[in-house]
Amino acid sequence: MRAVVLVVVIVAFVIAQGAGRQPAVSRPPADYPIQAVPVADVRVSGGFWGPRLETTRTVSIPHIMRQNELTGRVANFLKAARKEPGAHQGQRYNDTDIYKVIEAASWSLATHPDAALDRQVDELIAIVAAAQEPDGYLYTPRTVDSQNPPPGVGPERWAYMHTSHELYNAGHMYEAAVAHFQDHLPVAEQTRAVGHAVRATYMFAGMTDVATLFGDTAYARTLDTLFGDVTGKRMYISGGLGSVGRTEAFGDDYVLPNQKAYTETCASIGGLLWYHDQAGAFVFSFVPPGLPAGLVLFIIGLAGTVALRRRALPGA
Repeated sequence: MRAVVLVVVIVAFVIAQGAGRQPAVSRPPADYPIQAVPVADVRVSGGFWGPRLETTRTVSIPHIMRQNELTGRVANFLKAARKEPGAHQGQRYNDTDIYKVIEAASWSLATHPDAALDRQVDELIAIVAAAQEPDGYLYTPRTVDSQNPPPGVGPERWAYMHTSHELYNAGHMYEAAVAHFQDHLPVAEQTRAVGHAVRATYMFAGMTDVATLFGDTAYARTLDTLFGDVTGKRMYISGGLGSVGRTEAFGDDYVLPNQKAYTETCASIGGLLWYHDQAGAFVFSFVPPGLPAGLVLFIIGLAGTVALRRRALPGA
């Protein structure tokens, strides 16, 4: 039932987002030549990843569940569903933390059945579904009080796409992240990674899907160029991305300050999603030394309860 309800939520949201637009494209004619093993068929019991996965299952997921309750993130959905009174609480992108923990818990349940966690996920999904508006729109910062939305949300739906995080939130609700257009060039003509590092890496991952599933050679050429640009000119030795803190963006060529580095964790996660898709679609002629290990160590916390958004590097 949990999966059915969540699929209905996603379909309704996509219909609401795309109302009045062109019909969806046809079924893709191709697929990734390198396929991942289904997660339910994998058991990792030792080595580096075994303890990390166990910490995620037993410490991080319960911790995030509690924090979502304590910080009002769950309450925002209840308010949107008119099951609790009050104003929206927190940042306009806080909805994503509900979606992220549902995703993490679901992956965990695939290999480690847990009746209590399963019930928690069912309850969260029911709350999310109740917060949807009749046409499928789902964004608690607006739905809680559409006449008085928080700063950055905009006076109406989709009005402030550069700050509202409406699509960002949706991208965490369903696996295929929405590709954002950047203002300077059509995506197929880009040769440099510019702008917001998180949105860029999500877009690059979406472009990789298009290039692979629909055989788009223009996107494939662009992605090869962008991959070289990011890994050769804009990536820290740690794997971090985005050196400009004020705009959370990629900087100029080879401008990678240490102590002033922003290198948001979200950008590195977006990068991993992109690199994963690239690895499944293309054979790399060059992979920067230390890239896989550097990114893993950069993102993962050992304690399981500490989350860092900005990760400056030590040194001058």
